Amino acid sequence: MEELKKTKIKCSDPTHYRDKNCCGEEFEISEAVYIEKYWYESTSGNFYKYEDSAEIICPKCGARNRIYSREELKKLKHYFKEIKKEDA
Repeated sequence: MEELKKTKIKCSDPTHYRDKNCCGEEFEISEAVYIEKYWYESTSGNFYKYEDSAEIICPKCGARNRIYSREELKKLKHYFKEIKKEDA
């Protein structure tokens, strides 16, 4: 399982992404922070919590990279340096 910590991902390329602060550099997931985003809904007095999206903070430049299709990455989230939860 240690090899999964070394899984490489890449920060967004600043020439193709709205956040020009991205660096486009590659890094291991064990160096990055994984952020889970949630939203809430109240129906008839009951509150429901839904998973919305995820972001990864690049350890090299600090840019937030939004993850759209993340089922494979979600399986690896426990190998990230840290997991944070935020409201969407």
